[in-house]
Amino acid sequence: MKKILKTTLASAAILGLIGCTGATASVGTVADAVKLDVKTACAPTMSPAEHLAVAKKFNPTAVAMDIEFMRFKVSNSKAIAAVEKSLKAGEKIVPLLKKKKYTLTSVKDAAWRTCVFAIRPLQLHEQAKTTATLAIPGSGFKY
Repeated sequence: MKKILKTTLASAAILGLIGCTGATASVGTVADAVKLDVKTACAPTMSPAEHLAVAKKFNPTAVAMDIEFMRFKVSNSKAIAAVEKSLKAGEKIVPLLKKKKYTLTSVKDAAWRTCVFAIRPLQLHEQAKTTATLAIPGSGFKY
């Protein structure tokens, strides 16, 4: 019940922000993410600022659907904030918290990871609708 309430409130907040800003293209949809090729949308040759823009576009949708990726026990939203903070400060390394230790990553690598981690959960969620049912016992799928 809490998960449904949390998802509903997050969706309402996102829709409210879209309505207040008047920008309908600021949040990426699942249909947009499925059409993208991660290798071109998050190409390593892109700048960290471009990676961050793509991540900010698609991550709110993943958060609203409760399918956000994590790495080193840091959610993608926190990683996006850390990369943004490092870019503004002009630092070359992003500190990501891992319990009591810090995991250090270059800004370029961290920005690329946030870009990929914003798009892939949406793609995998859509892909699972067709492939996950194949493994149900009794469906005729051969193991």
